[in-house]
Formats: sequence, C-alpha cells, structure tokens
Amino acid sequence: MFNNSFKVALAQIGAVTDLFKISEQEKKIEKMITRASNKGAEIICFPELSYIDGSLLEEIFGGVCRKNKIWAIFGAIGLNKEDKKANCAFLMDRKGKIMHTYCKQHLLKVEKKEYNAGDKAGIFDTDFGRIGIMICYDMFSVNVIVGYAEQNIDIIFCPSLMVVPIPELINYQRNIVLKILPHGISVLCKTYFGLAMTAGSKLIAESKMFAPLGSLKANNLSNDQEAIVYGEIKKDDLEILRQI
Repeated sequence: MFNNSFKVALAQIGAVTDLFKISEQEKKIEKMITRASNKGAEIICFPELSYIDGSLLEEIFGGVCRKNKIWAIFGAIGLNKEDKKANCAFLMDRKGKIMHTYCKQHLLKVEKKEYNAGDKAGIFDTDFGRIGIMICYDMFSVNVIVGYAEQNIDIIFCPSLMVVPIPELINYQRNIVLKILPHGISVLCKTYFGLAMTAGSKLIAESKMFAPLGSLKANNLSNDQEAIVYGEIKKDDLEILRQI
C-alpha cells in the first residue's frame, strides 16, 4: 500500500573528470545517500554520468543503500539491450540491487559518436510509488516526452549534465532548461519533475523540483554548490489533477 506522500532527494554533485579521484567521488555519494535517508527521503537521484561504470554500482554503493534502506538513481555508463555502450540511469532498490536501467534516448550530436540511444521510456514501479526517468537532453524531444504522458507517474527524475554550447545565449538556455521545459513536462505528464544536475560554475545547474502545475517546489542551490534538494510528493494533488 503506497503512502499518500513521500519525500525525494535530488543530489547536486560535480562530475568525475579525473579517474584518480573516483574514490573521492564515491565517498561523496555515500555521504549523500546516508544524509538523504536520515532526512526521510525514499529515494535519492544523482546527476547524469556522476559515476563512471554502471557495472560497479552494486559493488560500490549496494551496501550503503541496503544499510540506509533507500532507493537511488545513478547516472553512469552502461549497455543498451543490444549490449552497446549507452548513457544510462540505474535504479537501485533498498536491498542494494539494480532493478532497472534506463538508456538515454535523445542524444546530442557529440554523444552519438560515443553512445547508442535507448528506445524505451523509463517508467518503473517501486514500493513507494511509480517513477519515471529521463536523462538531460531527453527533455528537448517531444517524441521522448509523450512516452511519459498519461502513465500515472508520481515523479519524473531527470539526471542532467547540462553544458553551455552557445555561451552568448547562456541566459536564454538557462531559462529553457531551468524553467520552460520542466514546467511543460510537469503539466503535460501531470506529475512532479525533479532535476538532479551536475554542479559546475560553467554548467547550467541548480537542482530543483517542479509541482504538477509547474510551480517550483524546491530550489535553494547555487550553480556550483554540492548539496541536496528535498521535495515532497503529494499523491492527492496528482489525483485531483488527473481528473481534469
């Protein structure tokens, strides 16, 4: 039986740019998992590619999720259904097991040289509710977004590493990424929408959560700050909205 409400955590953390610093990143992630659990979150979502190898997630983070009895979403490199390299989000349960893997569907041109696209929406049932997962540039694809509409999803998580391809249009891009697209997806899919963004002074960041009608529910981070944003999902509000 699902609760009428539950808390989620959106992590904002820097990317791994140096393989020699991977152990430092692991310690940061473990601390954030523990902190989110202590705050009562059912799940914590980390940004796109915030870890390197998806095949190592159970070994590295399974224990801390199991100890803290919390679900987690990790952005890391994985394989699609054809065993080809993909940009993925891995959903780990409270027992520290990877239950599902979502592969990014809408790739940037530069990503297509390295990754293969997924072809299926990431919609998964958990013991606290139904969630959706999309990754970063998926937000820019109507074909991707419609796959999440009318699916009774409680919240869509969007791990992101948002670069600035056109520096002269930074303010325009920030408005699109941090306001217009999340707002539109939240309204269209009648669900909450959570951005878990990579921290960086030269990136479009600011992890935040949007409510079903598009209003901002949680946002208190600066662009380069490493921290956690919390938000509450109220299912009664979703049920009222879905009657429209």
